[in-house]
Amino acid sequence: MNNKGKGKRTFFRNLIILLGLACMVMAGYSGLEVNNKARDDQNNIQGVADLRVKALRISQLARDATAGGEDSFDSLSTLNRQMDNVWRGLKSKLVGQDEVSRAQIQSVSNRWDQVRENLQSLGDNRETVLFVSMVASELNAKLPLLQDNSEQVVDALVAR
Repeated sequence: MNNKGKGKRTFFRNLIILLGLACMVMAGYSGLEVNNKARDDQNNIQGVADLRVKALRISQLARDATAGGEDSFDSLSTLNRQMDNVWRGLKSKLVGQDEVSRAQIQSVSNRWDQVRENLQSLGDNRETVLFVSMVASELNAKLPLLQDNSEQVVDALVAR
């Protein structure tokens, strides 16, 4: 009977040790998974922050380009390509991680496609935009003189 009780105790002790080891392995695995998810989240946050900075820069360059800033067109084209590459990489990560709904990702993707096409159109019409900007500048410069001349004509007519 003594051997039988000793065998049961050994069995339960081994079972407890085995369960303890299994819990430690699961805790280690869980820790690694949490660490991987946190790293992925941090990378995604950095990617979104990078997109925000590029979007702000694009809006400034687009204003400068439409105002006739010739250098802005080249910078805008480069930034457009960079932002497209960053978005494509982030999009593939987000789809693979399956943490954000595909509908949300598609919504952002559709909007970005519209912006990208508009930026491309702006770049394609560079010469026209620069010409219109130059004409507008000339008109703005000559308009005060035209107004002054028309006032002189009005004054001369009133004097008669």
